[in-house]
Amino acid sequence: VPTIINITIKVLNIRSISEKELVNKIKVFSPLSHALYSLQKTYTLDLFIHQEWFEPRLRIPRLGEKEEIVLDASFKNKLWLPNFFFKNAISGQVTNILFPVTYFKVFDGKKVLMSSRVSLQLYCDMCFYMFPHDTQKCSLEIMSLSNTNDTVILKLKSFDLTKNLMLTTFKRPRESSEDCTRSYDVGTYSCIRCSLVMKRRLPLYMLKIYIPSFIIVTISFVGFWVPMTAYPARVALVVTSLLSLITQQLQTTAALNASYIIAIDVWMLICKTFVFGGLIEFAFAVASAEKQSQESTTINYLLFEYGNDIVNSKNTYFKPHFPS
Repeated sequence: VPTIINITIKVLNIRSISEKELVNKIKVFSPLSHALYSLQKTYTLDLFIHQEWFEPRLRIPRLGEKEEIVLDASFKNKLWLPNFFFKNAISGQVTNILFPVTYFKVFDGKKVLMSSRVSLQLYCDMCFYMFPHDTQKCSLEIMSLSNTNDTVILKLKSFDLTKNLMLTTFKRPRESSEDCTRSYDVGTYSCIRCSLVMKRRLPLYMLKIYIPSFIIVTISFVGFWVPMTAYPARVALVVTSLLSLITQQLQTTAALNASYIIAIDVWMLICKTFVFGGLIEFAFAVASAEKQSQESTTINYLLFEYGNDIVNSKNTYFKPHFPS
């Protein structure tokens, strides 16, 4: 009969979410284990993890009505412990603030509860095609390492977040869970997946990106009311607006380092198209005005050169003759 491990996870804090591409050397679990280099994004979790299982080999003395014994971390080497790992973890540690935050509790004579506070850095395949209108789903995968389903089965008892959990760029995550048990050539290994669905806070980007870029485009349109002869003023308005949009886009996308087109790139491209269109309109207006000026100069020159001759010839032809 397989041992059932009931796991309870309480997320205390999401300390950081790194949306930059990070090159990691990832071990792939397969019969021919090899290393792969992959571009991943990371996030860090502080959590309490409680593991509960039935241990029939335990023999404890009766303590009365409350049959419960609390053991410290020194009993870790004296008890059988489930052997599992965090499948998508890059690094992690059991948090030691003032003392090791791991303890054991034996109750009902045969049940063992192990509790630990763990800090994990995990990778998450984030997709930014719809940034900043995106929703990211990051998971925590726990998988049995050396015990197949014939001996150990992992079951998620509960997975929830602390009440006061707040993120800077995302709304409060929604939690979900599912079974991710997989079969390999060497056997079937139990796995559970806990997911955090995080929707980005759009008002923050409205104030930092959309409204400023809209104002910059509006300022560039002011050049249409500037006299066409004021070349420096009109050129300065358009060029400064264009450079401001380029700088804003670079600052926004530098934090993501995405190698593909995202939604904010389309918005910034539209803004730059409007500003660049204003520059093209100004160039056509200047060229048209210059052409009209040259035509006017040519007409004036012709009138000046040949106008007197035409007038004199007309005066000679219509000159009145008086009888002598």
